[in-house]
Amino acid sequence: MKIAFVAGELEPGRNGVGDYTRLLAGECARLGHDVSLLALADRFVDRPTLTGGSAADPCPRELRLPQSSSWESRATSAAWFVDGAEWVSLQFVCYAFQRKGIVRGLADHLRPAVRGRRLQVMMHELWIGAELGSPLKHRIVGAIQRHVIGSLLRRLAPEIVHTSNDAYAARLSRIGVLSHTLPLFGNIPVTDRSGDHWLFPLLRSSGVEIRTFNRNRYWLFGMFGALQLKWSPDPLFSVLQSAARKAGRSLVVLAAGDMGAGSRVWESLPAQYPSIRFLNLGCRPGERISEYLNSLDAGIATTSYSRIGKSGSAAAMLDHGLPVIVSRDDDRYRNIAVPSYGEEQIYMLDERLIGRLAAGLHRRPPESAAPGVARRFLHDLNCAARKDARAGRPETTGATADAPS
Repeated sequence: MKIAFVAGELEPGRNGVGDYTRLLAGECARLGHDVSLLALADRFVDRPTLTGGSAADPCPRELRLPQSSSWESRATSAAWFVDGAEWVSLQFVCYAFQRKGIVRGLADHLRPAVRGRRLQVMMHELWIGAELGSPLKHRIVGAIQRHVIGSLLRRLAPEIVHTSNDAYAARLSRIGVLSHTLPLFGNIPVTDRSGDHWLFPLLRSSGVEIRTFNRNRYWLFGMFGALQLKWSPDPLFSVLQSAARKAGRSLVVLAAGDMGAGSRVWESLPAQYPSIRFLNLGCRPGERISEYLNSLDAGIATTSYSRIGKSGSAAAMLDHGLPVIVSRDDDRYRNIAVPSYGEEQIYMLDERLIGRLAAGLHRRPPESAAPGVARRFLHDLNCAARKDARAGRPETTGATADAPS
């Protein structure tokens, strides 16, 4: 198959959906499919940037269009770039295509690119304000986003819609959209190496006398990526302190990646919990992040349990075999049940947590979920194509588009 993957941005390491899109396209290419990558609203380029697809650069063709360009020029370039693709895979997040998350007119901008091609849409995020108790401003913005998303999907009529979790699938069904769940995988390529050789010296320089021979005296728990502002450190860290004392461990909490606005919460933690040592490793290359995750005893997720399936950070921790502690279960939706992930590596903050932690933390061998997700993605596309063939739908072939000037 020839698949054109479309996202908002593709700057490596700066956008979770962009990184996910790159990895998914790469896995599809390894399985023998012809892939290309298109960024429709990239803040990290100031002019159209075309790379790959040549003898000198055998990487997949990639076109990044600057957010600052007019939609008219971007739509023309997009239609030219995807010409020849059988499938367009739109990786959708409202805020990727418009700064305020109101994507009016996106269907019109995309129509030339998807006309004559099969369309798959991955709904990474939906409208805001759907959770019970959401602020009025979020509910108002969310109502506009819900209307725009519904209109977009009706007008573009994708052959298949995916989302990452059952809560989102239930919300989409409320606006008449049938979707299929496609699990996320971590955006960090999995290595089999630990980061002990560089992490332990960093910890010692901050006063944690950890070495290989006394490693079992410590619990290294870690966060990765954005720190959700709705997340509260209490009672989680109070519970973790009790569990550490029961297990005879010293507790160290690490963080890596870009915390975003949540960095203010992190900075307040040492004063609140003086018996816990905190260390922020900051942004690191993907290889170092993988090594860091391999050195941890457990991960800490700041996303609510109902939406843990959409968390790329949690997916990366699970890919690295980590138990993941989830301390939030506060996102509730009217008449939508909280999904059960059935994941033995998920440790909920409940009355059992201290006992579970003290009984021992069990890791799985690191293994990326990306190859399996890619196979499932391709299977769903093939099923949709076969369904059309049985229904007698003619093959989709786009008209040749001239290169934009």
